[in-house]
Amino acid sequence: MISMNGLTTLYLMLPTSLIIDLEQPRLRLSYDQAWQQIVRIAGVSNSSEFQKLDREAQWQAFIQLKELGASVRQLQRLTGIDRGIIQRAR
Repeated sequence: MISMNGLTTLYLMLPTSLIIDLEQPRLRLSYDQAWQQIVRIAGVSNSSEFQKLDREAQWQAFIQLKELGASVRQLQRLTGIDRGIIQRAR
């Protein structure tokens, strides 16, 4: 039987590409699902309306959308907002 120290040492020797986080499965939204969520969360009907929202409302929407599984690039394409702004929304 292997000790906890031995297990930790073995874990640290693994390349990070082989380590899978089983606790947090990453589910992604399709573009249609992501747009439906944008409409639901922000109450807009197109990307121009989303761009006219105040920055705080946009950030709150981005936070919720990222939690639902939308990617930053996906949100960039759907809303027309710069990727850097979306990444900073926390």
